[in-house]
Amino acid sequence: MPAFKPSFTALLVAGLLLGPVSYSYAEDVTPTPSSSSETQIKQAEKEQEAAKKTAEKATEAAKKASEVARKATEKQAETAKKAAEKAAETAKKAEEKRTETEKKTTELKAKAEKVSQEVCTKIDSLVTKRTSEQANRKSVFSTRVSENATEVTNARTKVDTELKEKQTEFATELAARKEKLMAKATTAEQKAAVNTFITSVSSAQATRKATIEAARGVMRAALDQIRIDRKTATEAALAARETESQAALAKLQADCKDGTLPTAETARENFKQSYEQAKKGFETKTSDTADKEKAKGITQAFAATVESANKTFKASVTAAAAILKAALPATEPEPSKSPEAAAR
Repeated sequence: MPAFKPSFTALLVAGLLLGPVSYSYAEDVTPTPSSSSETQIKQAEKEQEAAKKTAEKATEAAKKASEVARKATEKQAETAKKAAEKAAETAKKAEEKRTETEKKTTELKAKAEKVSQEVCTKIDSLVTKRTSEQANRKSVFSTRVSENATEVTNARTKVDTELKEKQTEFATELAARKEKLMAKATTAEQKAAVNTFITSVSSAQATRKATIEAARGVMRAALDQIRIDRKTATEAALAARETESQAALAKLQADCKDGTLPTAETARENFKQSYEQAKKGFETKTSDTADKEKAKGITQAFAATVESANKTFKASVTAAAAILKAALPATEPEPSKSPEAAAR
């Protein structure tokens, strides 16, 4: 077998791949690597194997990283997709809400216009009606005041007439009683006793009449003052109510021109409340409860004066009758009628 003679190029390649190799250039001897070369080769093989494993690991890591990146991209895409879908749904709902709100707004505006037209159409007739009511209220009040004054005058005239008639009857009865007593008197002392009795009764009657008439005058003046004060208060209350009502009507007319639903509806309700408030205020100011109590106290005071005057009259007549009876036995009871007892 011919001896192997490596070319320069082969030697160069072997040196690069395997590291330095010691050769013996004897012509018939095959070159043999040294023990250090074998170590280097093994070391190189190990390093090559380690490099291979490292490369494989790197490749695997790269694959995993690529997979992670791919999955992350897919997750981001899914998240973005869901976000987009949610945003689209939100936008859809917002658009539906906007459409619904716009529809309601349109309906409300139409309703507002209709209500406003209805309110404004009726406002003129309402103003005319309320103004007429106020004028009529004044007329009714004036008529009632006049009628009440006439009724009071007529009632008092009737009482005064009846009192005069009763007083005349009393004087006639007293004169007849005197005549009967004089017919029974036989002596001058008895006739003097009769005259004294008649004078005492007449004087007691005159005192009673003066006391009651004075009390009646005080009572009537006080009652007249109540009526005057009430008339003044009622006229002021009527004027205040008219002012408040006119203000409420003017506000209703102004609000009616606004043309919006809240204003038109609230304007009508506000007017109703203002008008009712003015009415209640008038009723409170013109309440006759306090006046009735005051009048009741005045008439009770007059009645007490009449009762006291009658008692005084009766006591005076009883005392005079006792004196007469002592002078003229078997006389009839004294006059006891009270013409002023029920007078007002």
